[in-house]
Amino acid sequence: MALQPQYAHMATCLELVSAFRDHAQDRRTVNTHVDIYCGRYGTIMRRPDIVVVHTAQREGPVPAANLLLVGDVWVSDTRNIAGRLDDYAQAEIPWHLSVIALADTHHILLRHLQAYGGYEVVAQSDTAGVVGLPAPFGFSFDVAALE
Repeated sequence: MALQPQYAHMATCLELVSAFRDHAQDRRTVNTHVDIYCGRYGTIMRRPDIVVVHTAQREGPVPAANLLLVGDVWVSDTRNIAGRLDDYAQAEIPWHLSVIALADTHHILLRHLQAYGGYEVVAQSDTAGVVGLPAPFGFSFDVAALE
């Protein structure tokens, strides 16, 4: 039986946070649903589904300079991906993880910020396999864990 979209979203977020925490030196550097400042002048507030920071901080919105990776989970509508990627790129956040979880299909895209200011896909997978995350993450993630 398939989960309702809001529960599928929450379950996917928790699996991702768990996977990144399992491989982090400091578990406090990985969190979910944290406010961040992004956009060209740091004036746009976003709340990505997963956040990996360079150093843990106690409270408040995370400045873009402290962000290593942000990730978004899409369980129903993917129309806003490009807008979010633009905001993150303008804030110079080095890595972005997209998980597209529509119906029984999960697809992961890991993007890295390029010198020209946009993201390029550097790792991807679908439900048939494992996605290998390069350094600085250096671990593989089984997409089946999200189902």
